Formats: sequence, structure tokens, C-alpha cells
Amino acid sequence: MSEDVGGNRYIGCTAEETVDLLAPGAERHRSVEHRNAARMRAVDLPREREDGPEHGAVAGLAGVTQTAGFVTPMSALIIGVIAGTLCFFAVTEMKKRLGYDDSLDAFGVHGISGFTGAILVGIFANSLVNPMFKDANGKTLPSGLIEGNTGQLTNQMIGALIAVALSVVGTYILLVLVDKVIGLRVSGEDETQGLDLTQHGEDGYNFDYDVTSSGVGGMSYTQVTDAIRHGDRVTE
Repeated sequence: MSEDVGGNRYIGCTAEETVDLLAPGAERHRSVEHRNAARMRAVDLPREREDGPEHGAVAGLAGVTQTAGFVTPMSALIIGVIAGTLCFFAVTEMKKRLGYDDSLDAFGVHGISGFTGAILVGIFANSLVNPMFKDANGKTLPSGLIEGNTGQLTNQMIGALIAVALSVVGTYILLVLVDKVIGLRVSGEDETQGLDLTQHGEDGYNFDYDVTSSGVGGMSYTQVTDAIRHGDRVTE
């Protein structure tokens, strides 16, 4: 947000941009998701996901963080569509092909959308919204690529790549330290038994209800899960 908030002009524009980005980001994520429902992640049921609009809204917010106070509401709409689309393919196609572990899609939504916003502000920055560049005589200069300032797009790309490099190096260092101290993964046996039980000493879903109606011989939920953990066969 710009520091020049006289008359709340920039504050109002920023608030409007935020709303503008939420809607198209969510809608674009959902619309693309509808057309690609058959190619959802393996962990999802074979139907359209219910969290598409939420992912799209977060993608819009992550994208507007870099552009707020520098672009017009119409540009915010375009950025929202771009961010929502890219994030969808990041959490589905790119994640599947690269095979990285990101169960909450933090990289696919926050990372991709944030990087996208950092680049796009170099394209859509508008001097009418924020006259950040001026010559020696005080005349306002172009802000973004659309206005004719090609250098700003280059600056944004360099800054975004530096942020990526810092994140990669910093993350790698932290992973090495954690691996040396406590390890990065639990054992295969702990994964099979469940992390709630092996790491926290409790069942995450211990309802202890009678599942006779499910055809499991009158055993309670706890009895069924305990039997499965110990390798016992559960019959109807």
C-alpha cells in the first residue's frame, strides 16, 4: 500500500482491488476445475473438488499483495483470472508431474500466486493509481510495462527470482538441520499405524460408536481400528 494516503484515495483503491481479485480468482479456479474434474488429484474422490473457490480466493489474495496500491481495479480483475488459472494447474498438473509433497498446496497456491503477482505488477502498475516515478521537474513518469516502462518488469523479475533463490537456499538449510536433529520423516511403521497415535499418543477420530450397521460384527470403532493396527483380520 502506498504511504501517500491523502483523502484515502490509495486505501480505497487497494480495498477495491482486493475484492476484485477475490472474485475472479475464485471463479476462474472453479471454472477451470469444472472442465478438468476428471483429472483431479489421486487423493480426491472422482468428482469435482469442493475447495476450488476457496483455493481461488486465496490465490487472488496472494496475488494482490504485490499489486495492491499500484494497479487499477480492471487490472486487478485480469490478475485474478491469471492467478486463479495458474494456481489450479500448479496444484494439479505440475504437482502430479514433479511429484513433490505439498498436501496443503502452500506452494501451488501461495507460492505460484505470489510469484505471479510480483511479475504482473511490473506490467499493470499505473501512474494514475500511484505516481511513484517522477523526473527532476516533478513530472510523473510511466510505472508499468503497459504505460511504457519496460525496466520495471525487468526489476520485478529480478526481485522475484532473488526471493525464490533465498527461499530455496533457506529451506534447504533448515531441512538439513531438522534432518540432523530429529529427522524429516517418521518410519514406515509409524505411517502405517497413523501419526495421531504414534506421534501424539491419541486417535484423531476416536468416536467409539457401534458400527454394527456397517456390518462389522458389533465391534466398536476403537476395536476395529485396534484390530487393523495389530494386523488382525476383521470380518463381518
